[in-house]
Amino acid sequence: MTEHSDISKIMSEYVQGSDHPDLQVYRREMENASGQEVWLWRTKQFCDLGGFYKKRILEAGCGFGWDAVGIALIGNNDVVASDILPSMVDGMSQCLESMKAKGQPLPVTPLRGDICTIDMPDASFDGIFSTEAVEHVHDLSA
Repeated sequence: MTEHSDISKIMSEYVQGSDHPDLQVYRREMENASGQEVWLWRTKQFCDLGGFYKKRILEAGCGFGWDAVGIALIGNNDVVASDILPSMVDGMSQCLESMKAKGQPLPVTPLRGDICTIDMPDASFDGIFSTEAVEHVHDLSA
């Protein structure tokens, strides 16, 4: 597990890795210490709850990927971060590329697509993580 101070530093750099206009709005949450502390605590709780340690995890509805990065770093996981919106995946990809260019590659793979129709082999993941995505599902009966 990476130390919290190291994760905070990485996240501060990560969210600066794209000039995507939507990311600039969400970035404010990660730019202050109290926001990062809440995020770190919450992400550690998710890793503990899901047993996400040294696993391959799918995040469904990843947005710009900071939960994916946190789960990867806190739990020493390999994370595939999926979102249906190209703009989210583009912003996340830019942030990941920026970190890689700085010599800090992160164990997160971006994937664009509808999680309900992504074709993956059985047993591709040890766990699935998703928060703040269900409000975007328009037909819960499907």
